[in-house]
Amino acid sequence: MNKLQALYRANRGRGKGLRVEATDDDEPRMMIYDIIVSSDADAEWWGGASAESFVRALQTMSAPRVHVHINSPGGDAFAGIAMAQAIRAYPGEVVVHVDGLAASAAGFLVASAPRAIMALGAMIMVHKSWTWAVGNSNDLIAQAAVLEKLDSQQVELFKTKNEDYDWEAALAAETWFTATEAIALGLATEHAAQEPGQPAAKAHAFDLSVFGRAPSVPETTSSPLEVEAANDPDQVARRSRIARMHKYRNP
Repeated sequence: MNKLQALYRANRGRGKGLRVEATDDDEPRMMIYDIIVSSDADAEWWGGASAESFVRALQTMSAPRVHVHINSPGGDAFAGIAMAQAIRAYPGEVVVHVDGLAASAAGFLVASAPRAIMALGAMIMVHKSWTWAVGNSNDLIAQAAVLEKLDSQQVELFKTKNEDYDWEAALAAETWFTATEAIALGLATEHAAQEPGQPAAKAHAFDLSVFGRAPSVPETTSSPLEVEAANDPDQVARRSRIARMHKYRNP
C-alpha cells in the first residue's frame, strides 16, 4: 500500500469533512478538520474535505473576510494546490487558522494566506511529495521526475513566506514546525489569543504513523467506531464475555 492510501485508510472516519458555518459578524468560517482529497466522489469513499467542495463554496462567498480553520494531516497535493489558489484568488481577505495540525498539503493553504494564526500547541509539517507507480524503469524514472517538479513547486510556494530559508532541506527532513517556529519563519503571522482556561489545540487527533518523524504522542482519543461500540449494549456485553473467557484461560 502506498503512503497516501495508508494515510487515507488510517484516518478514514476520524475527521469531520468540510463544514461551512455562517456567523453573526458576516465572516463565514470554513472548517477543514479532515484529510484533503480531490473530489466529492473521493470524499464519499475515503471521507475527507474535498478541494471540489472547498473551491465551490469559496467562489460563492462575497464576505469581505472569510476564516479557514485547519486541523488536517494533509492528503492529495494537487487538491491542496487548488485550494491554495482559491484562497489567493478570493477578492476579500482569507484568514487561515491552524487549530491543530496543518501537515503536508494542508500546509499549502497556510502558505497561501497573507494572515495565518497558530493556536497554542498547533503545528505545521512539510515533506517531500509521495506517489505510487507501476511499470518499467522508464516509467519509474519519469514518475520520479514529476515528483521532483512537484517538490520544486512546493519550494516556490513556501519561499513566498521566507525566501532565505532552506525549504529543500526542510522538505527532505520532514520538518515539523511549532507555532513559535512557524511565526519566526514568516510561515504564520501570529499566535491565537488564548483565553484563561482554554485548552491547547489538539494537534495529534489523527493517525500520523505514516510519517517518519511525527511527534510521539500517546493516543487519548477513540475512533468513531470505538465510541459507537462503547455505547452499544450488545458490544459491551460481548466484550465482557470475551474478557471473562481470557481471564479463565489465562489465570
